[in-house]
Amino acid sequence: MPSGKFTSSAAWLVLASIAFNLSRAIGNLASADLGKARSRTLRRKLIIVRARIATLARKIILLLPAHWPTPIQASPLESGREEVRARSPW
Repeated sequence: MPSGKFTSSAAWLVLASIAFNLSRAIGNLASADLGKARSRTLRRKLIIVRARIATLARKIILLLPAHWPTPIQASPLESGREEVRARSPW
């Protein structure tokens, strides 16, 4: 998005490169297959997840749909503090 001001264009370039590098890092941490995946694939498989956050016995759990298109596996992105359950909350 070039603008008439150099500093505005430079800021957009820096933010775009940070977003790209973060998506690459997330893809590499998630799995070897997603390490070279396109941004659309990363958004679809990792970022856009229809889930609900709930607490149970003072633990934070993530309730995922039971019929999610991709298999639910624990990944390095999920720390030991959270628990992931494949259960339909809807």
